[in-house]
Amino acid sequence: MADKERERFYIRKLWKCLVDPPAGQVVDCEPPDFRVDTPEGYLGIEVTNFYYPPAPGHRSHQEVQALKKRVIEMAERFHTAAGGPPLYLHAIFNERRALRKRSVPEIARSLADAVLTQHVPRSAREPSVEIRRSALPHEVPHVRVHGSVDGHDTLWTADAGGWVQKIHSHHVQAVITQKMLKAQLARTRCSRLWLVVVHDFLNGAAAADIADEALTNVYNHAFDRVLWFDPNLPRATDLRGRSAG
Repeated sequence: MADKERERFYIRKLWKCLVDPPAGQVVDCEPPDFRVDTPEGYLGIEVTNFYYPPAPGHRSHQEVQALKKRVIEMAERFHTAAGGPPLYLHAIFNERRALRKRSVPEIARSLADAVLTQHVPRSAREPSVEIRRSALPHEVPHVRVHGSVDGHDTLWTADAGGWVQKIHSHHVQAVITQKMLKAQLARTRCSRLWLVVVHDFLNGAAAADIADEALTNVYNHAFDRVLWFDPNLPRATDLRGRSAG
């Protein structure tokens, strides 16, 4: 899903969560990301994704997940090209072994070979199988496979990894502050301006829970409304604010 298409998806889901969604057609605009022609004037809506910041010296969660996905997709292609049967496969990566772009093909090939050389279920009626750990690359120590439901369908996935992080008010404030510069230009094109901070763990965000203090904190910002939005529940929460001016 392209970024703009995903943002439209978020807005559609957000509107269903709001008790009083703005009346009027939502149209693309840059900046802000969207604009609504309401009876009270133009309402601008800026959408931004929240990603839990990585520890110093570590890759971001979304970058690590992208590398895992690349390994899995490449391994599936190798497996299919070699004549392997359709499978449902889930791989758990070793969080202590850093992934590198240059090593992706080697890991993927090793993973595919491990699956190809072991007896695997040919249908959903057969029990699932744990691939022998000694045959797997060190970066992917746990792999379980299930037979395809219809002999054609296939799905290879990677774990989301890591523990559930706690999102605090300083994390949220950092995102709001980052969007303030863009808000200055957006203000010239609308009379009111909202910021929607999206936390979507299905789109590369780390598994995380927002702390109660982050939901009740008073934030510094220049928006008319700031919303913390989880599209997977779905749930939207208004965040209180004070003028930064």
